[in-house]
Amino acid sequence: MPTWKKPTWKKIGSTTPFSNQWLTLHLDIIKSPTGEKQEYTHVTKMPGVVVIPYFSQTNSFLLVKQYRHPLGKFIWQFPGGHIDSAQTPKQIAINELAQETQYRPTKMRKLGLIHPDPAIINGPATVFVCLDPIPISTVANATQKPMVRKSLAKNSSSLEKTYQKIFTYSQLVKLIKANKIQDSWTLASLYLFKLHYPKNYLKKAHEK
Repeated sequence: MPTWKKPTWKKIGSTTPFSNQWLTLHLDIIKSPTGEKQEYTHVTKMPGVVVIPYFSQTNSFLLVKQYRHPLGKFIWQFPGGHIDSAQTPKQIAINELAQETQYRPTKMRKLGLIHPDPAIINGPATVFVCLDPIPISTVANATQKPMVRKSLAKNSSSLEKTYQKIFTYSQLVKLIKANKIQDSWTLASLYLFKLHYPKNYLKKAHEK
């Protein structure tokens, strides 16, 4: 029986029409396994982190609402950000959680890596779950009831200001089914969470 060989594509040329601190646009010339040549446009962007703040007693998740200019609207998503320093992804995740929500972790666990659109974007995000986070401020509402408030983050531009709310799992599922949560990082991260915590945390007994 003939041995199967993995098809290979070769990059035989490349230019970068645009690049800044956030991303680089590549225009490659690639050669397919059959010898055909074609242009391939793709983007390399700064890697990121996603944090899932989870409250086990109420089976609830904390999401932030932030303006996203490419969409021209505010959207709900898990806290997160880009890795733009020498800090580790875990350190960045802790910083983003504090900046966007004013919570600090009690226990952090890495769940995995996700790619938002691997056909054209090389910019993965490392997903962490923060179990039972604690408010940084002593005046913060620690009862874990649904709330909406402005982030207290300092040195933030108007594009970075966030609002936050705690959703029960059932509420979150309803929003997803109604197509009101469309962020790919949030949807993929929630699925990773369910795979890692299928029995101990997602219990209907917690639902109201």
